[in-house]
Amino acid sequence: PKSSANNFSINQEKIILGLVSLQSGNPDQAVEHLQDILKAKKATKLKGDILMAIGNGFLAQGHSKQAASHYGLFLREYPKSRHTPQALYYLGQAMKDLGEVEKQKILWKELIKNYPQSSLAKRAKKRLR
Repeated sequence: PKSSANNFSINQEKIILGLVSLQSGNPDQAVEHLQDILKAKKATKLKGDILMAIGNGFLAQGHSKQAASHYGLFLREYPKSRHTPQALYYLGQAMKDLGEVEKQKILWKELIKNYPQSSLAKRAKKRLR
């Protein structure tokens, strides 16, 4: 029993350190702290939230390739998540930043078609004009 409590507190500590790293603008360090959760085969809500947070962190730091990787993984593992519109929008933004304008258009058109009421779909529609 004691070891499972220990594992829980170690996991909690890693999560806290990972989130602090993200807050301080260091997504690479966050990935190090959170890699056990990221490598887990099971698609948990926590893993999905962490993938999105790390994608956002990389995008904010101008690391579009790493951001795209995390958003893409999120979309593969959580296609029906409430965060899907956000992942589509920001993956599209990352693609644009990488010079992949056609991929951006495809992603944003999918966002507009499948989530027309989303504020990000409306933003994508304006930006595609």
